[in-house]
Amino acid sequence: MNILTPWTDYFVAQAGAAGALTGLIFVALSFNFDQIISDDLWLGRAGTGLILLAQPIAYALVCLWPTRTAAPPGWTTTVLAALATVIVTRIVLRHPGQAANSTPGEQASRLVITLTEPAATAAGSALVATGHAAGAFVQAAGALAGLAVGLVTAWILLVEVRRTRPVTGGTVTGGRLRVKAAHRAGSYARARPCEHIRW
Repeated sequence: MNILTPWTDYFVAQAGAAGALTGLIFVALSFNFDQIISDDLWLGRAGTGLILLAQPIAYALVCLWPTRTAAPPGWTTTVLAALATVIVTRIVLRHPGQAANSTPGEQASRLVITLTEPAATAAGSALVATGHAAGAFVQAAGALAGLAVGLVTAWILLVEVRRTRPVTGGTVTGGRLRVKAAHRAGSYARARPCEHIRW
């Protein structure tokens, strides 16, 4: 018996919701493409958000496979979650943040938050694959966490990245602004990405 069968409607809803929210990342990219593509940290944020929002779609579609047992979708989602964990970890560690007062503890917190979804999904999927029905609840919790973090990421890319102002020259002092090198049409004093959002 496939222990995921009672979750069919839930996975359909999960895939639809995640697909709609994933569109927010592309909206953010379309509105702020120049700012995001010119800054490695913003680009890392966009990649992380896209992965976190795309994962629930992939998991839901796999779990909807018409199999007799839950082992095939369970092990498949376990592998997918493990792969996503590696990719997200590489992105976070490559772009840990540029805030001057950023601490290792804050960087670790961001890593934990972004890895909640793939880690929970991997654990839940392994439980499902071995016949434990409770694993489906762990999978669902991980997907909800990913949707929440991905939604916040989309908001950051839509709003925080636009908190810039042009300057005519010189140096901006105080606050959290710094002068970036000339970017095509001029120089910009840009807020350090998500400096006050510690994840």
